[in-house]
Amino acid sequence: IIIQNVVSMLLLMGTLVIVLQVNYLKNTDIGFSRDMVVVVPLKRDLLKDKALIADYLAERSDVNAFSFCDNPPAHDKVWGGTFQFDNQEAWKTWPARYAIGDSSYIQTFNIKLLAGHNFREQTENPEFVINESMAQQLGFKDPSTIIGKNLHAGGLNDHNLGSIVGVVADFSTHALSEAILPTVIGYNPERIKNVAIKYAGHNP
Repeated sequence: IIIQNVVSMLLLMGTLVIVLQVNYLKNTDIGFSRDMVVVVPLKRDLLKDKALIADYLAERSDVNAFSFCDNPPAHDKVWGGTFQFDNQEAWKTWPARYAIGDSSYIQTFNIKLLAGHNFREQTENPEFVINESMAQQLGFKDPSTIIGKNLHAGGLNDHNLGSIVGVVADFSTHALSEAILPTVIGYNPERIKNVAIKYAGHNP
C-alpha cells in the first residue's frame, strides 16, 4: 500500500508539472507572433526571382505581410558576432545575436518597436535595429537615447559602419528556458534563404 501511494503521488506530481509547463508555454509573451506565419525555404535559383515572388505576394489579399529573411525569431541555428559600438576602438568582448531579414521582418513577426524607426535595406550605409536587452547591456536604460549611435556589426556587415535607428521590445531568441540575448536586426542579402508569409484570417 505504501509503494502504491508513493507511485500515485509521483504520477500526480509529474502530471501537475506537465500541466504547469504547458500553461507557461501557452501564456508566456514571447515578444513576437508566429500565428499564421509560414516559412518557405528558397533555393538559390528561386532567389533570382525574388522580385517576382514579392510582386506576387504583394497582390494577394490573403497575405498580410511577408519578409525575405535568414531565419525566423527563436530559431535553433544561431548566427551572431562581435561588434564595435559608438566609434570605440575596441570590439566588445561579448557577441550579439543577429536576426537577418528585409525591412518587413519586424512587421511580419509583429515585433514591437519601442523607439526610433525601422531599418532600410541598404548595405553601404547599413541601418540596424537592436533589442531592449542590448541597449541596456550597453548602458542605455532609455531606448531612445541610443538612437543614432554607430555600430559596426562583424559578420552582418563587415565592410561598412552602420548606425542604430531603432529599438524593439525583447523577443525570445532561444527556448523559453534560456535567457534572451542581445540582438541586432539588420539586412544582409547574402544570408537570405527563406520567405516568411503571414496570412490573413485565422483558418490554417
